[in-house]
Amino acid sequence: MAIGHMHANPFTSKRCLMHGKTVYQKPGRPLRRSSDISLENGSTNTLTRCRITVNDHETPKEHRLLAMQYVSRQISVLSPETLLNHQVHVTHCNDASIYLLSSMKCVSVKQCSRTTLVTGPVAGTLYLTGCINMRIISIARRIVLRNCHSCKLYILTPTQPLLLAGCNDITLAPYNTYYRGLAGHLSHANFSVVKNFWDQPASPMCLDGDNGKVYQKLSPEQFHLFSIPFNTEGTTTGLVNKLPPEYEEGTMRARERVNKWYDNVQKCDLSETQTAQLAATLQARFHDWLETTGHHKEVEALIKLRDKS
Repeated sequence: MAIGHMHANPFTSKRCLMHGKTVYQKPGRPLRRSSDISLENGSTNTLTRCRITVNDHETPKEHRLLAMQYVSRQISVLSPETLLNHQVHVTHCNDASIYLLSSMKCVSVKQCSRTTLVTGPVAGTLYLTGCINMRIISIARRIVLRNCHSCKLYILTPTQPLLLAGCNDITLAPYNTYYRGLAGHLSHANFSVVKNFWDQPASPMCLDGDNGKVYQKLSPEQFHLFSIPFNTEGTTTGLVNKLPPEYEEGTMRARERVNKWYDNVQKCDLSETQTAQLAATLQARFHDWLETTGHHKEVEALIKLRDKS
């Protein structure tokens, strides 16, 4: 093909961010990275913007894309209709919680850190590159990681996760959540839950059978179910995957400990004053735990999200 007939791919995330329809945006601060997004005229965008855009208005269905960048210190929740059958690109997000609860074609996550990402069924590939200290909770037909460090993956996948060059300290665990619309999205993605290969990764760095520092399985004692903190429409009321026996036993023991604690409180037959003192002590300890773990930021973001709705 002659050079004169070549032109840029019109379906990239860069074009979507610059010319797509805005789903969400807020003002940013001056950029200081060499990887700043460049505009088509060669100038440089001077603001880091939390920006979410779609290209539905200018592309055919098979190329529909949602691009998300610079989501930071907040919770991002997108409607299932906005995400349905889209490719999703998530870049430069940090200290955030992102919920992509729908059936999607593929999901790409690049240069993100200290973020929780929860997805619905990904019909194609979930691809992570250059990510640090992420918590990923996802169902995907294929999962590929490159140059990722200190990430935890709670996954349901019918193929072996692929850990490519530059990955280390990757923790793997079975998928640990659900939302009410999950069954419908699984059906839409033509995704059947049969066997989960979460604990059978393939890596060119482990060809001698030594996992080394590349990956490890999460211990059952550290495994907990993840509760999505808002309601969605649908009929799913529990996990769609069967947990391995050791992880199922761990969740049962945790429930038993909570039930035993409530039983002991009931047996103490506390007075109203004592009950109030116990409640105040528990609340204080809970706030201390939130501050120590950093989860107070998530609670504050949830409160803001509730107030906006």
